[in-house]
Amino acid sequence: MSLDINFVNCIARIAAATAANALPALRDAVNAAKNLGLTKEEINQIIVAAREVRERNNSYTEHLAAQLLREPGNHAATHAHQHTHGPNCGCHS
Repeated sequence: MSLDINFVNCIARIAAATAANALPALRDAVNAAKNLGLTKEEINQIIVAAREVRERNNSYTEHLAAQLLREPGNHAATHAHQHTHGPNCGCHS
C-alpha cells in the first residue's frame, strides 16, 4: 500500500495539534486536509483518535522512556545471569 506523504503529513499535523490543544495549528491542518480531499468524517476520526490518546494514562509511556534512557550498565548489573525472558522468569524485565 502506498500512502501519499501529503496525506500522512496532514494526519500527523491534525493529531499533533489536537494532542497539544493548539487551535491555530489545528485550524491550519484541517484546512490543508480539506484541500487535499479528506472528508469531514475522516478528519473527525483523526481528531477523535488523537483526543483518546491525549486522555490516556501516560505512566506506561513515562516508564518506558525511563527504561530506554537508563544507563546501559544498570541493566547488565541486575541481570548477571543469562536466561530466556518469559512470563514466569521472575526477572520483571
